[in-house]
Amino acid sequence: MAGSKGLVRFLFVLLAGCLASYSISSYLEKRAEVNWKNASSQQIVLISLEWLRWLEGSYATLSGLAALVGTNENVSEYQFIDAIEGLESRSKFHFLSSTAIYVRNGSKWKLQHITSFGSEPEQGMPADPILSEALSEASLLANDWIMSPAIDGEKSYLALALPSNPNIAIVGRLSWSTCSKA
Repeated sequence: MAGSKGLVRFLFVLLAGCLASYSISSYLEKRAEVNWKNASSQQIVLISLEWLRWLEGSYATLSGLAALVGTNENVSEYQFIDAIEGLESRSKFHFLSSTAIYVRNGSKWKLQHITSFGSEPEQGMPADPILSEALSEASLLANDWIMSPAIDGEKSYLALALPSNPNIAIVGRLSWSTCSKA
């Protein structure tokens, strides 16, 4: 009898210890998860603020160009390139792989000027479908920046139609690979 009471006590103590360990570990796990979520939320806010600062730096160049084109819709290619070089030289952030002016001609948006060359479209070429959609949306919301969906995870377009003439738009191509290296 004494042996069975000892066994019952042992099993009771073992069960109580297991339950206590489980309860404490569950509590610590939940607390750690809450702390981790709070810390990660704070980091996300900080990263988001930094990201917005970078984007605003890119917007500054495009906004300066919009101001130039808004006062003179017939900007020459030389004036366009000169303005971009001047604006970029004053900017801390260079995430735009190209900058362009598009003009709507009927139902199509056509390239007027662009800063980078190579695989870029030539003057007078129509905008690609994703850019056309962003430009059309920008023309409806003149003076609001529109960002296109990411294209192959590599780039997005930033588009702004001029409030004085929504048939003219400033476009920047944002390079995600450049942003991720910053």
